[in-house]
Amino acid sequence: MNRKILLIALFALIVCRCQSQCDIRGMWLVTQGRIIENYEMAPAYSNNRITFSNDSIEFASGFFYNTLNLDSDTYALGRYPFVYYGKKEKYRVLGDTLFVYSKPYQSWNKFKMRCVNRDELRLDGKKDNLVLVRRKVKETSKACPIKYIKAHVDGGSLDLYNVNYKATYTKDDRLFFEQKDSLAERFNGVEIKLALGTFNSICRGFYDIDLQKVKKMYPTKVSDFSIIRVEIGLEDGVIIKSEIQNQECPEDLWIALIPVLYGHQQLLYSTYPPLKWK
Repeated sequence: MNRKILLIALFALIVCRCQSQCDIRGMWLVTQGRIIENYEMAPAYSNNRITFSNDSIEFASGFFYNTLNLDSDTYALGRYPFVYYGKKEKYRVLGDTLFVYSKPYQSWNKFKMRCVNRDELRLDGKKDNLVLVRRKVKETSKACPIKYIKAHVDGGSLDLYNVNYKATYTKDDRLFFEQKDSLAERFNGVEIKLALGTFNSICRGFYDIDLQKVKKMYPTKVSDFSIIRVEIGLEDGVIIKSEIQNQECPEDLWIALIPVLYGHQQLLYSTYPPLKWK
């Protein structure tokens, strides 16, 4: 009997130690893999960020769903075949398994957790395997130095989806969005009042970026390319302008720009439901 009790106690100790090592709360760098499928068609990230709090997960590059109906030859021109719907989702941990929710699909992505040590975590999923390294950061309160952010996205003459739009986000939580009418050759605009704190959330994505070192142009070697013209106005009057060709800019800058480039989608294109996962 004593031997049986000893074995139970030893097993409980091992489980507790594993759970202690596998405490996923906090911020991690995702050095390999993705939580969701690459609907945004972006290059592979090498230092994405993921943060687990008590009740939600925040993914720096955000969550997307697909809107392209593969069974149809028609698609609404002027928009990408995906929708970005924010940085946060629900998650839960059951034993050694992590579940990440997808609100559009109303389903859970499942990952088997393997703790290498307290500062390295591997997540093995059905479609992708992730490597996470803990990032130790000090909590700091910063005032947002940005007054507004403008982006003009032009897919180019050979763009399959004929994307050409402008988005301006201002510090008073407003979005002015303009979509190009390819037939009338003009931009049609709409102004949207955003949820309180939206702009500050966008601004936090730029905290680790030295805006003064942002280049005026990030060129590509490809002859046909898309262009993103960015303008960032600072509170001190400085205006930073940059042209990004084919997404070929530093990874941290691209991730910071994602809600600026795609934040309008969930507000304007919500009538297009996602495909159901097979």
